[in-house]
Amino acid sequence: MTMIGKMHIEHSPALDSIPQAKYEGYVWMSDKELPNVLEGRDVPRNQAGQAFIQEALLWDAEHRQSIHVRHVGHLQVVRYDMKDQSIDDAVPFLSHRIAGHARLKFKRTWVEEIDPACARMTVMVPGELIFVGFGS
Repeated sequence: MTMIGKMHIEHSPALDSIPQAKYEGYVWMSDKELPNVLEGRDVPRNQAGQAFIQEALLWDAEHRQSIHVRHVGHLQVVRYDMKDQSIDDAVPFLSHRIAGHARLKFKRTWVEEIDPACARMTVMVPGELIFVGFGS
């Protein structure tokens, strides 16, 4: 588990590490042209055939968790615990092929880093972009 400020980040290679919840977001299967939009439903668990999740962005507002799933030769599941984070400053981005939702909201994080080009002072650099639901 990694921490960014007070935010917990957990990496997992298994789909069963995703807790059952009412998610807002999408799941894009490898055999589909468009993603399956989730609005208050759990992630589909039993997939028949050779299809696999190639990408998923999930937001659980009740438990304030964001889950990012990517298939990069293997399944990569990253869970962000946002309980101690404000999402009021989330940034909307235009969506691509997400039916009924023109924008996706992301929480932008910043990380402290020592910059050798800045007299070795600590500077803030962009960190993770964390999905926090659909937006306007």
